[in-house]
Amino acid sequence: MYLVEWMLWQGMTADKHGWASLKGKISRFTPEGMARGEKVAKENRTQPQSDTPRTRSPVYAYNDTYLEMRAGCMEYARGLVTIISLFIFYLIAASANLAFLTFHDFFSKYEISAFVTGLFPLAGTLFFGWFYTKYGLTITRFEMLTQRRLLVRFNRKTRQVYLHRPRYAGGIVVLPWDQVQAMTDVGGIRFPMVLSWGRHGGRPNPESCFVGKSCATSGPVIDEWEFIRRFMEEGPEGLPRPRIRSKWPLPWHAFEPVFGGMLGLLLGRRDPRHPAEPP
Repeated sequence: MYLVEWMLWQGMTADKHGWASLKGKISRFTPEGMARGEKVAKENRTQPQSDTPRTRSPVYAYNDTYLEMRAGCMEYARGLVTIISLFIFYLIAASANLAFLTFHDFFSKYEISAFVTGLFPLAGTLFFGWFYTKYGLTITRFEMLTQRRLLVRFNRKTRQVYLHRPRYAGGIVVLPWDQVQAMTDVGGIRFPMVLSWGRHGGRPNPESCFVGKSCATSGPVIDEWEFIRRFMEEGPEGLPRPRIRSKWPLPWHAFEPVFGGMLGLLLGRRDPRHPAEPP
């Protein structure tokens, strides 16, 4: 589900006066906001943030050199775009079929009523086809026609962060670890952890990346950030070894983002509260 990444990238690269532009509208990515966050970001990178570092998100590679994890936002909504797309396909196909049947009657019986009746489904076919081609096809490909997941790799030898995204969502980019700013609690919205970079180093636009899973409390997200921080700053020694997830598209993996939180709720599971959080 690359809808959020696509919207952010489009907003950052759009003309400043365009309706889609996000330049200067998100305080996190304004020059003032990035400057305010640099000092805090340095402390977050160099000082412990949790006593229980652990990973909750799928880890695809882990060794002395790099850590590779799943990135992306709103994976729990996977499947919704497909359902909507199939519904639009059905409307187009139904309208086209009805138009074909009515015009077939017109050409076989030359009844003017059949011709008039056929204009309505024909108009529906053209309208829904135009609307979907112009506005819907781009969104459908996020889920149905592109790579299944976004990846982020943390390389402690080069001290770089590698974001692996489709071209229309920013593409593959290499960013310095020493300039990353981490946000582990996005104002109660409960998005995943957000990593961001300003326009330093000749980058024309700010960059951002969602890492891991969303959570009802910020504690587990802080624990995951501490795991990444210690790996990059101190190395893998002393960290619990994460379970390595296969990159093969196994069928049940597609259901985890959708039903994972629901299953935990039904079974009464709850992530432990972080010590810094009030009861």
